[in-house]
Amino acid sequence: MQRMESGVAAVQRSHSVADKTGNDVGEMAECINMLRDKLQRAQAELGKLNERLSAKKGYRLGSGDPTIYEWEMDLARKKKIEGRIESIEKAVKRALRGNYGLCERCGRMIQVERLALLPFTSLCIGCARAGE
Repeated sequence: MQRMESGVAAVQRSHSVADKTGNDVGEMAECINMLRDKLQRAQAELGKLNERLSAKKGYRLGSGDPTIYEWEMDLARKKKIEGRIESIEKAVKRALRGNYGLCERCGRMIQVERLALLPFTSLCIGCARAGE
């Protein structure tokens, strides 16, 4: 819980000082560290899934083995985690460029609450809804 609170606090502080011309270095560093922590956890999760996926045994059509279902679910989780890792890496790059928290479409600030829940999002709620 404390990790989430510190992440929210970091987003709020960086959001209050963020603009296209410059950010408070300490606040942005805290956001970058929060994102990197999320990245490390996602990469660790991906590593575990890769281990489980590499243990796939030979299955025959119609064999009815329930472990193939688990293997396919792990494969779907792997794709989802790979997408999350890509999003987090992009967010870290935005933070390093000094435009973390700015919507990539309209250029306005992304709501603090949205960033607290989805710290690697690149769109404000308005643009995200428009894209649906």
